[in-house]
Amino acid sequence: MAMSANSSSGGGVKAEPNVTPMIDVMLVLLIIFMVVTPALLAGFNAQPPQGQNLKDHPEDTENDQVLGIDKDGNYYLNKKPIKNETLADQLKK
Repeated sequence: MAMSANSSSGGGVKAEPNVTPMIDVMLVLLIIFMVVTPALLAGFNAQPPQGQNLKDHPEDTENDQVLGIDKDGNYYLNKKPIKNETLADQLKK
């Protein structure tokens, strides 16, 4: 009986959590997020590089030659099929 009188008197262990440190941590996190959020919303503004030599170059049909090879190994000079044996002579022209 003496024990039951002591446990109800209020001098025992409290079962309530101490929330003061948790409130301090939450306030610090709130301040951090309030400071960081505007920087995240602003984003990163990258400037792409500007191109050089963007003028179109006219094609010279007399001097320009285009050599093409398809997936089967056939050669084309100026979109005209040529034989492999005559390739060197055609390129020298």
